Amino acid sequence: MYCFNCLTQRTYLYIICYSWKKRCFVCMNRTYFNTLLIQTQSLIKRMLLK
Repeated sequence: MYCFNCLTQRTYLYIICYSWKKRCFVCMNRTYFNTLLIQTQSLIKRMLLK
């Protein structure tokens, strides 16, 4: 499992785990984490382009 603490990570990781069941400490497998990260980055890019 891959674990991280939102408060010690970059802003987009904080956004993921804050909105994801309101938890600030999240554990998940690395593949799922990478997928989530890619989706979030593309979402942020789309938001910035608007």
